[in-house]
Amino acid sequence: MARLVYTSKFKRLIIYAISIIVIFKLFSLMSKGKKKQPEKLKEDINLNLYGPKRELKFIPKKKERKNIFHFAEQINPKTEIKQYSTSFGFSLTQVDKMEKGINQCEPGSKTCNEKVEEMCKKYDYLIFSDILYEAKPFIKANCKAKIILHLTRPFDDFVPENEKQSFTNLLNKAIASDKVIMVIPFKGYLYDACERGLYCTKYVEVRSSTYSPTIKNSYVKALIDTKPHINETMAVFDRYNQEKYLIEEFQKYGIKYEILDYDYGGPEVLSKYKAIVHIPYTPAPFSLMENICNDVIIYVPTREFLQELNEKYPGKLEMSNYLKYLDLRKDYLSMIFECFDVYLAPHLIYFSSWKDLIAKLKRFSINDRTNLINRNREFAVYQEHLNSYYWKTLLGYGTEDVNHILNNDDIPYCKQLTSGEKIQIRNRQRRIEIAGRKKKKPIKKNYANQFS
Repeated sequence: MARLVYTSKFKRLIIYAISIIVIFKLFSLMSKGKKKQPEKLKEDINLNLYGPKRELKFIPKKKERKNIFHFAEQINPKTEIKQYSTSFGFSLTQVDKMEKGINQCEPGSKTCNEKVEEMCKKYDYLIFSDILYEAKPFIKANCKAKIILHLTRPFDDFVPENEKQSFTNLLNKAIASDKVIMVIPFKGYLYDACERGLYCTKYVEVRSSTYSPTIKNSYVKALIDTKPHINETMAVFDRYNQEKYLIEEFQKYGIKYEILDYDYGGPEVLSKYKAIVHIPYTPAPFSLMENICNDVIIYVPTREFLQELNEKYPGKLEMSNYLKYLDLRKDYLSMIFECFDVYLAPHLIYFSSWKDLIAKLKRFSINDRTNLINRNREFAVYQEHLNSYYWKTLLGYGTEDVNHILNNDDIPYCKQLTSGEKIQIRNRQRRIEIAGRKKKKPIKKNYANQFS
């Protein structure tokens, strides 16, 4: 009896083993029918991070070589876009003067329309820096190329007086309908534009270029050879009245200085001097960011002292249309002039009077200079990568859409509250809330004659 039980258990084990082998073979046959899918990776992934041993079956598509047109008069935007053409790999056509008559496009003018249409078909992007009026015929046309307006000066510069209102209306419609993309180095230009009727609530804020224009000259070597103590001398300019007042104070207190010509050679020359003094003459000059990022020490008057100078010399400070803003409260000056922006404040040295400037110049040691330059160099690397990211996205070479970097303001910039006004409103609201929490309920008192 025991033997029969043993043989029946043995048979069951054999049956189980055979069934497992059959199931395994069926699964192997089914898996052979399916082809192994190649591994997919993102297009912009850095393949070198995975090491040489790993074999990747997916090859990312190469970015197409775009054809880009750039109009600019000033050397700084030219230098920046030219630098990106090398790093991004697009074909670039740069001009500082448009074809004669192309901006006087009238309905029915075949010659002019043909020029505009030819450029719209030839290029993927049309970038207009400095003078936005040159973009007028392209905004009016049904241009397939994407139009980027780089606002680096007042938007209606060089616009005839009889066309200013129509040009403002044209820009407002183009911005609202996403026909153009506005690129702003600093919002100070938006404040002035807003007060004159251009309500730009959609824009990309890209700070000024960190790249220094290449200016070929032998002055730097001659400067070091002939003046060994040049790092103890201040570099000054004699272009505006405010710089003349600075020279008078340097003469009064015996500060060494050297007046440079207009074509002085850029930051390469300025960095050899002890420092420069930047007294605002426009909201966001290219030279400010360029000098910060290229080892130039910069002193800037405080907002209060700048207003004192305006009161001392009424109407004498040369600031074009921006002189009127010095009469506003000081927190408005941070919205208009880039040198008072908190973003750049750690990389500048502020002085509250002429005496304060002289005292800070005398105390400024080699160690102080080294620390500030090292801080500014770190900032330059960060800013260079940030600007590159913005332009890469704008020109279709990034991984994100333009909407990711587009600012959408609810109200125009000149109608927004300043940071000081926002703090006042928040503090007022807090006081109301605290008072409400501390408020006691009225005590009910029973008077003797209450029910008489």
